[in-house]
Amino acid sequence: MGLEEIHQKKMVHRDFHTGNILFNIIANPDRINDNTIHISDMGLCGDVSNTDQNNIYGVIPYIAPEVLKGELYTQAADVYSFVNMPEAPKCYIYLMKQCWNSNPDNRPKTTEIFESIKLFCGCYNHVDDFENYIGIKMEQQHYEIENQFKEAEEYRKSHLTSFDENKRLATHSQAIYTSRLLNPFTKNIPKYDNVDNNTVEIIDFTQ
Repeated sequence: MGLEEIHQKKMVHRDFHTGNILFNIIANPDRINDNTIHISDMGLCGDVSNTDQNNIYGVIPYIAPEVLKGELYTQAADVYSFVNMPEAPKCYIYLMKQCWNSNPDNRPKTTEIFESIKLFCGCYNHVDDFENYIGIKMEQQHYEIENQFKEAEEYRKSHLTSFDENKRLATHSQAIYTSRLLNPFTKNIPKYDNVDNNTVEIIDFTQ
């Protein structure tokens, strides 16, 4: 079940982060369409009209700001959690900014996100069969999207941390990457502020 299907069922995941995404990758370039992604940890998932407003659970970087301020967890909050991705192409950064809009009502729906990502996949993985995959002819803007993904991938590969038996990624000793009750940490956050979406900066790492 994907996030679009969850939302179509009038439900909210409420604990969406990268640790809850499972990949089934087929190591065969001719079977790329057989790759599947699944969302797990549905314990907090519930009907949009029946979510717990008293407790805040999750991993802080993935929680929408309005939720941290005590507002209702909505499908728009799931959308906010969806797009955390480093070394992103410009087209994806634009989608990220939309999903991180400080006003939940201005964030795209999961159906819109699905169509955008399908277009990205078509541009990057289905160039030779683009028209059948997307339903439109490939134009210059689609080749630009393909190039953006290639540039981001090259950047990612060239900046990967090298590993050996004596080297490990350093993490903060107090860092927590699993979901937990966050109410004790959010009680002093003001419910309203004057921050608008234009003050949020997302860095294009490929430049």
